[in-house]
Amino acid sequence: MQVPFFNFKRRIGSQLESLWHSIEEVVDSGEFILKKQVAGLEQDICDYTGAKHCIAMASATGCMTLALDAAGIGPGDEVITPAFSYVSTASVIANLGAKPVFVDVDPESYLATPEAIKAAITEKTRAIIGVHLFNALVDMPALAELCRQKHIFLLEDSATTLGGRYGALNAGLAGDAGVYSFFPAKPLGGVGDGGVVVTDNDELATRCRMLRNHGQDGIHRFTHHLLGYNSRMDDINADFIRKGLPTLDSNNEQRRQIEHLYREELHGLDGYLSFQRADRFQTVPYALVLQVKGRDKLKQYLADKGVATKIYYPQPLPLQPAFAYLGHGQGDFPVAETIAMHSLSLPIYPELSAQEVIYVCQQIRAFYAAEY
Repeated sequence: MQVPFFNFKRRIGSQLESLWHSIEEVVDSGEFILKKQVAGLEQDICDYTGAKHCIAMASATGCMTLALDAAGIGPGDEVITPAFSYVSTASVIANLGAKPVFVDVDPESYLATPEAIKAAITEKTRAIIGVHLFNALVDMPALAELCRQKHIFLLEDSATTLGGRYGALNAGLAGDAGVYSFFPAKPLGGVGDGGVVVTDNDELATRCRMLRNHGQDGIHRFTHHLLGYNSRMDDINADFIRKGLPTLDSNNEQRRQIEHLYREELHGLDGYLSFQRADRFQTVPYALVLQVKGRDKLKQYLADKGVATKIYYPQPLPLQPAFAYLGHGQGDFPVAETIAMHSLSLPIYPELSAQEVIYVCQQIRAFYAAEY
């Protein structure tokens, strides 16, 4: 059996007619960028999440960059972010001239805890990025209270967690601003890159809207009030995403069911693998990242059996070459380094069948039975 890590053909194939219709509608209208469908998507996300403002952009990385820029983050500022994460949660800080301050993560949740973040705050700390990762939500309510006390800007990297919740509050709305990603593999994937900023802050929303389109205010064209960016979403992608939103909750629930099936089928392998701990919040299992014994051998064994896996992430951010200028070395972030050495991500997406999940688990069991 062949089990791809992500089956774009299976997902897009089920929506192909909708995609062609989206293309036809936008071409007929002649409105391709930041027009009717983008505005419609922004309103749809506001309606779904309860956010006051939603600003669509070309990518979630762009969203984080512009949100920090709109908050005035720049040279001389420190921004706290996890040592184990996707690169954008640190690169956006550095690209604005600020300093990424990395904190080690919890060994079971893979997240930066409020306690670790609090300990890293200095008089130069201007912002914190609370990063949700894989199948766990960081304790944003606790971080929000900390930031209120310290008067620090809080950006919620909720790129993969549209549909996650802290009780009645949607993930993405606990900080001063949050972001969602519409990269094709995300829970609400598009047919290209894209993302949105959500916020209840009127001034921040206005600045984000201006920054995404070269600093223009949307009223007087070619008058540039700010030095901005080109981070605009196109309408074909926006229309496609809008048509997928009604199935988001059911798809997220399917992800949860698949994650539960993995847990059932791999039960009893505690000495060989462990699942990421997800606490009391309602999560969105975007990726299924396990800590596994004999990671590289297992990865190759599964590949030989037709099962595609990925390593999220092979190296903590402070040890990446791009951040060498910060002077970190081996041993500075022991938990993140250990997680990076043992992490392996298994396929998980709504279109994955129970038979495929069981096959993957059978192969994992066969590997450990033969190796150990």
